[in-house]
Amino acid sequence: RALNESFPQKLKILICGGEQLEELYYKGPLSYLNHAEICEFPELTIADIYNIMTISFYGLSIDEELV
Repeated sequence: RALNESFPQKLKILICGGEQLEELYYKGPLSYLNHAEICEFPELTIADIYNIMTISFYGLSIDEELV
């Protein structure tokens, strides 16, 4: 929380979660989620994961079952 207050325009934290995380939003005056911006992203498809793998981990192979 102190880092967020010290660097409000520079600090970015990505927290991934579902409904349980959303329930914590605005819980109490000290919650670090009070200043959070909620962004929803669609579920990744198999094609999306292969594209990410190609860009970020070129040459690393992964089978479809693991994806």
